[in-house]
Amino acid sequence: MAKNPQSEIRQSYVHNRMVIIAPKRGTRPHNVADTSEKVDVGQKADGPDPFSVESQKNVKALLTLHGPEKPWSVKVIRNLFPAVSLDNPNVYGTQEVVVETPRRHVDLADLSLPQMEKVLEAYQLRTKA
Repeated sequence: MAKNPQSEIRQSYVHNRMVIIAPKRGTRPHNVADTSEKVDVGQKADGPDPFSVESQKNVKALLTLHGPEKPWSVKVIRNLFPAVSLDNPNVYGTQEVVVETPRRHVDLADLSLPQMEKVLEAYQLRTKA
């Protein structure tokens, strides 16, 4: 395998669609929690939360929206393990992560209406960026 493998687009004959093959994404962390069981909001979870207020303290945000949550309600950050990049003409683009709430283990459907409005506003603003 090449020393710095780049992403590429290939035809998946199994799924009958184009797919992105992104070798660098294999280096991303895989220590995700088992979500087969519902966890109560605020329950202590195993391992650090990469999207917690504490973890996000030194992460440069592309967009931060304030509202009912403090110090931020919705935060948009660069994806540290993107499948596409601006320096790859074969698979050109950028990827971002929308952190919908600083609270851990909250499903999108469980957000309050004002919080959901902030999330949709973030998508709207980043789509225009």
